[in-house]
Amino acid sequence: MCEYLVMFKTLTPLWTGDAAGECNGLRETGILGSLRWWYEALVRGLGGYVCDPTDKDQRCDFGKKKSGETKDSDQGIHDVIDGSICPACQLFGCTGWARKFRIEVEGGIAVPEVSVRTRKKRNGKYLTRKTSGLMSSDPIAMRVVPLRKIEEDEWILLNRTLDIIANYGALGARTSQGCGVVSIVESDLPFGGGSVKDVKFRGHKKASSQNLNNFPNMKNFFFFKLKLGFRDVISNLINKEVFWTHASDDKFFTRVRGNWEKLWQDFSILPIAFHARDALRISLSKNGISENVLGKIGMGSKLFVSHGYKIDSGTVEMRIWGYGVGNEVKDRIKHRIKNALEGTLFAHDNFLQCCELVEEKAGADILGD
Repeated sequence: MCEYLVMFKTLTPLWTGDAAGECNGLRETGILGSLRWWYEALVRGLGGYVCDPTDKDQRCDFGKKKSGETKDSDQGIHDVIDGSICPACQLFGCTGWARKFRIEVEGGIAVPEVSVRTRKKRNGKYLTRKTSGLMSSDPIAMRVVPLRKIEEDEWILLNRTLDIIANYGALGARTSQGCGVVSIVESDLPFGGGSVKDVKFRGHKKASSQNLNNFPNMKNFFFFKLKLGFRDVISNLINKEVFWTHASDDKFFTRVRGNWEKLWQDFSILPIAFHARDALRISLSKNGISENVLGKIGMGSKLFVSHGYKIDSGTVEMRIWGYGVGNEVKDRIKHRIKNALEGTLFAHDNFLQCCELVEEKAGADILGD
């Protein structure tokens, strides 16, 4: 079968962890997991059912239900699916049914680590948040290698998944902490011009109404792009150390001098995702709202933020997106984020000149494009 190529540029560090929780190279499993997460959200948004792959009682198991039947790739999906495999498992695989494609990704170098500490002590001590991951000045090549026939509708969904990631969301892990913003430079995946409105989900006997409500559904997503303009060129602000890094009584904080400068000069990154999450907590601090949408132990975040990526010497763009949070949360972010950022970005004074919402997109609108 043919191989296909997707070339993408990293706008913030790309993070894919190994078994030790380190990011020493781009790992295909991390990229595939992220692609599946977005693909599942897209399928749910379009009215398809997606299983819960983390629950052994809910996830698809083709091997158990189709024991003894052939799974030859040449027979095509209509011959082998009897309603036991959801659309996401049909493409990404499940027990007894192999994934239809593999990817190969190479490239990227580690960015200089930048540490920021929490503003308040947690259990008696300040916590460290680190910016790390891989970036490349040249586009990174992701080779898509089909292993069995991929249906036209699946190509259309995969293309749309990549489009959503590149234009509104992020790729890989730690996307709630600033990582993974990419832009696609070139792609030769088939059926790139297809419309998801025409996609038909065949074969699965469960209805979309059986999707779990707390799972990502593109219908319930929102996407903001913000432009942050500063009162001085950013390199000057970095040299003056005006950005928040730690509390004045935090005696154990160690700043690696020069890494902020290297991130900005060499990679065009302003590592402010952690500041933005603090700003969101301030904006949403009412009746437990922030805890419910920003996550806590045992519950993942429903809100995601990016680091700032360079527009010009005094301006960065950043992304905020989320799902299932309701209009009150979206309105609070939209109307309060500037004031909150003024209070979290800097160690003292205010150097934020403007915070402009330059693009707002609803997931439902993306489904209708």
